[in-house]
Amino acid sequence: MICPRCASEQSDELKFCKSCGAHLEAVRQVLNTREPPASFDWSKTWVADMFLSQAEQKRRRREIERQIGITPEEKRRTEINAEERAIRCAEQHVEAPYSGYLLCPDTCFVGTIKGP
Repeated sequence: MICPRCASEQSDELKFCKSCGAHLEAVRQVLNTREPPASFDWSKTWVADMFLSQAEQKRRRREIERQIGITPEEKRRTEINAEERAIRCAEQHVEAPYSGYLLCPDTCFVGTIKGP
């Protein structure tokens, strides 16, 4: 057996490594009791997502949202709240004197030049 700590060759009967004192019996137990590695499922990775159709990507996104507790009703409520905030914010925009810039007191970073 090769010691995993110092890489020295040791006989299979030893409990401890003669060079570094590593517990070789424990290493043997772990090696004998571990399960064989399962085959890797590439379909559960981001690599597989690159090759999915748009419909399948949407279906997977909805499934993930459902698993983490985002319902369609909650999603729509969030969209409505965002739209209402945008409308309230747009109503508060004021034109800065002499520059033509639109400014927002809520700091929504409008900073655009007002059109003609």
